[in-house]
Amino acid sequence: MTTTTRPAQEEDIPWLVEQVEIFDKEYPCKHSLYGDHANAIRVVEMLVREHVVYVADHTAKGLIGFIAGVLVKHPLNLKVRLLSEMLWWVTPENRHSRAAAMLLDEFTKFGLAHADLIGFGFRTESDVAHHNLQKRGYVLKEYSYYLEV
Repeated sequence: MTTTTRPAQEEDIPWLVEQVEIFDKEYPCKHSLYGDHANAIRVVEMLVREHVVYVADHTAKGLIGFIAGVLVKHPLNLKVRLLSEMLWWVTPENRHSRAAAMLLDEFTKFGLAHADLIGFGFRTESDVAHHNLQKRGYVLKEYSYYLEV
């Protein structure tokens, strides 16, 4: 049994929507990230069709994870192409597999080919081991704080 990564396809959208809605329920914020099901579909379709989404596909289990980001001009310097990670998710029962690392490697490879800067954000309670990014050349640059109103 093996896991491979590939760009997301149209037929992956229903599974991706299901997963982002699970993620939304776990996200520690009083505001929903997606609002409602129709908007979750719209967001996932936009990411798959216009930006960057890779899925991890296991030969026996099917899809087990994904990483999604937007490739945009940096808002402060329009000459800089920014690949910004929006969602990085592996199903809970597969979190200790290589899927997350494989998705990170695909995303990084895409960024190295198409961007000038690659950015990631993590929830404070994330299971991501930061040394896995650091050994790939990523450097911690800033923290984010939110005030829920």
